[in-house]
Amino acid sequence: MKIALLDVQTLSDNDVSLEIFNKFGKVYKSVTLSGKKLINFLKDKDAVLANRSVLNKDVIESCPNLKYIGLFATGYNNVDLNAADKRNITVCNVPEYSTNTVAEQTLCFMLMLCKNTEKYSRFVKKGKWSFKKEFGYFPFALSELNGKTVGIYGLGNIGKRVAEICSVLKMNVIYFSKSGKKDVPYKYVSKEELFKNSDFLTLHCPLTDETKDIINEETLSLMKKSAFLINTARGGLVNNKDLANALKNKKIAGAALDVVKTEPIEKNDPLLKLKTDNIIFTPHIAWACLETRKELIKLSAKNLEKFLSGNPINVVNRK
Repeated sequence: MKIALLDVQTLSDNDVSLEIFNKFGKVYKSVTLSGKKLINFLKDKDAVLANRSVLNKDVIESCPNLKYIGLFATGYNNVDLNAADKRNITVCNVPEYSTNTVAEQTLCFMLMLCKNTEKYSRFVKKGKWSFKKEFGYFPFALSELNGKTVGIYGLGNIGKRVAEICSVLKMNVIYFSKSGKKDVPYKYVSKEELFKNSDFLTLHCPLTDETKDIINEETLSLMKKSAFLINTARGGLVNNKDLANALKNKKIAGAALDVVKTEPIEKNDPLLKLKTDNIIFTPHIAWACLETRKELIKLSAKNLEKFLSGNPINVVNRK
């Protein structure tokens, strides 16, 4: 069996081994590819495992030997499932591997936003505190999480973990889920109520036609001026231009983004061009802790092993 491992630069910086896949066949590794380069790399492969590379209809139809697509991820919006179905190709993802670390990143963002951590760090590093007489100096707003309302859009594994953490911190948890009310000790609300009542609105849903640009001029206008937006899910959930305008005009207090619509972020992205200091970025690293990447590779290998044994697990198509 010929196995292609794509996007290897996203999985390991020489700190995680990919040798586990060698036992399944001949392994071919590559960084992220697209277009003809991707097709040429995959055209004789039996299985492919990918993270960011887009496996669209053209790619899938150009690979006659392809029988298996594995995702080094939970999301699978980079794969054309219909095209895979027509070719009888099994597509598998890795659910739950990043639950804890993404929830932790969400909490990190919440704390940075309400404690203005980044601003205070810059203030001290620039020597400005050294010229003050006060031992404690607080020119930037500080607030507690205790008693605040966190609105969770999407109550899957990560959303539930965020809710658990926020509950321990004595925050009020409300949520909206496409699948409706769940058997959880949190308050289910409508989408409109979620936007209106959240002090922190955090996104934990997949990117679909329905959720694309759910953060837009209309939904942002529903939010409190004191509210913060957090996105550790998918960049396509946010209309960047509308969010940039909301932040520029102080329609909301701030935002923290681990993901953006086009990655890496483009130099002319309206969010990057903002001259305000009410936005925090990280380069899609919420999932990338060393322990998490090791677990991801182990579970991805297990998916492939189960497929080869005739008992596939975590199948996201052919349902």
